[in-house]
Amino acid sequence: MSETLTQGQRIRKLRIERRYTQEYLADHLGTTKQAIYKYEADIVQNIPPEKLLRLAQLLGCSVEYLQGEAEEPGAAPETPFSACAAGDPFRFYQEFTAVLSRLSEAERAGVMAYAQFLLSRHQKG
Repeated sequence: MSETLTQGQRIRKLRIERRYTQEYLADHLGTTKQAIYKYEADIVQNIPPEKLLRLAQLLGCSVEYLQGEAEEPGAAPETPFSACAAGDPFRFYQEFTAVLSRLSEAERAGVMAYAQFLLSRHQKG
């Protein structure tokens, strides 16, 4: 019988297998190296859902695997905007609009604020 790994152990194991640093994950999750350390050490177990999803995508596994609900890593979740990678702006707009329509007004405002934050970073650099 195999030993069951904690969420943090699974994150660390996959990160090392992929030769990612904690800094790399932090940069791609929009968080800090200290947060990644806390995830891996099981100090923080309630990782925000959006970060958990992105983490699964980066590590190439399912969210269920990270949460200990599956024994095998499985497939990484697809990004919600597959059309963006395909270079189809109209389809991207449709997919994005469909996602926004399922959010509350406050959540949509948060998406807009984050988009404006990203734009401001591009204007500075």
